Amino acid sequence: MNEKYEIEQGYQLFIFKIEDYSNDVVIAAKHVTFNTNTVYYYERPNLKEKERIADFVNK
Repeated sequence: MNEKYEIEQGYQLFIFKIEDYSNDVVIAAKHVTFNTNTVYYYERPNLKEKERIADFVNK
């Protein structure tokens, strides 16, 4: 067990630093999947593989 965060053995621990450094976000998970796509916050033509426009962008 990770005493500092009280996480059981077998979990992966992820700590995300928040921009204003007021708090950290701590996630413990047995399985994690993620992608490394590039997300644009504006309309952009001719996207390449692993590129996309953010869902909230108005088209």
